[in-house]
Amino acid sequence: IGTFVGHKGAVWSCRMDPSGSLAATASGDFSVHVWDAITGKDLFQLPHKHIVKTCDFSPNSKYLATGGHEGILRIYDLTQPEQAPITIPQDPSKKITITKCNWLSDDLLIVGCGDGKIRFWQPLAQGGPATVPVHTMSTEGTSEIRDMEVSRTTAGQ
Repeated sequence: IGTFVGHKGAVWSCRMDPSGSLAATASGDFSVHVWDAITGKDLFQLPHKHIVKTCDFSPNSKYLATGGHEGILRIYDLTQPEQAPITIPQDPSKKITITKCNWLSDDLLIVGCGDGKIRFWQPLAQGGPATVPVHTMSTEGTSEIRDMEVSRTTAGQ
């Protein structure tokens, strides 16, 4: 068991990539750190403009999705972390806090939000970043989505 040292605020989310070689942490210090999960070395930092509540690696470990109080889903290409991420506001007309994001596949992401909705995004669809979710589910009322998990069978489904 090791320690990741580097954040200056509360860590809201910690995820391992499927290979177990990378870890990512989302924090109240307005950043996400990507770590070497074996050595604990801080590989790079991804700055945000507000608290980051969630992060998740794509199944192929190529992408990292992040979200938080800004209401912007960010998709980072980890093969080129210095490049600007794909940015997708959850609703262009108002700010909606992103509370959780989970990749379902290498091209489909579910995003839980403070407005009680779960949005399904295909952020890497050809033709540029997505501007409309492919599907939206709502809770009764406007209860905030606080947590979600994805389980995969041994067949990867």
